[in-house]
Amino acid sequence: EKPFEVLPRELLQQCDKKRSNTENNPLSLQAIGLLCNLQSYPENWEIHKTELYNRYEKNGRRQIQNAWNELVDAKYIVQFKVHNGNKLDYYYYFSVTPITNKQIKELEEYHNSESLERFNLKEKISTVQNEQCSRDGLFPTVHSEQFKMNSSKVNSSKRTDNIIHNQYNTHKYNTHEHNTHYITESSSSSYSVLIDRIKNELDINITPAYKNKLLKLFSNFDDKVINYAIEYTSINGSSPKQYFLKVLNNWKSSN
Repeated sequence: EKPFEVLPRELLQQCDKKRSNTENNPLSLQAIGLLCNLQSYPENWEIHKTELYNRYEKNGRRQIQNAWNELVDAKYIVQFKVHNGNKLDYYYYFSVTPITNKQIKELEEYHNSESLERFNLKEKISTVQNEQCSRDGLFPTVHSEQFKMNSSKVNSSKRTDNIIHNQYNTHKYNTHEHNTHYITESSSSSYSVLIDRIKNELDINITPAYKNKLLKLFSNFDDKVINYAIEYTSINGSSPKQYFLKVLNNWKSSN
């Protein structure tokens, strides 16, 4: 496993006054740092949201809550408060790119509830974790559950009360016991699935020559990174066929 994360440059520069993407909400350095910090933990690392307020050396509760609210306002975090009998369940979803309205609508349909902009600080505080969700009668639980990126539906096979989904931290072929961002080998069947996804989601005509270019680039990345590149291209690429190759080539060069 390589000791770094693959993060979109647009996110890292979303604090700049002269940033290239002015459509997304500007973010403070604190908000960007918090999101990158959440993204950095492996899936089997457990964090409680209450712990976030005391976790950091230089930032206190108010700063963390303000950064969290910024991410909610900019749709990097989507949150739900759902009535379940006589108690409330809290659900959180975070992403290193803004969560789309389509994804939010799907989540709202799943929870049968509208997403909320902000929670009152006086309300019961939730917890955050990154792999197995534990039920707690006092504090709602949150974790980075699996989200199948190549499906329009939420993968609810492990869904439990009060969870957080990192939408770009996993994919269909990733396994918990080998939770790495880069894996040296990948199966041909996996490549076929990736190529089909590129064809369908980016509306690209896959010629034999283009397919060969893809396969050469695929050997440099874990499927998870390629899936993220597809998602990133679908959001940002006006000419997706060339943009997708450019993204992978740039990431290859940076490694």
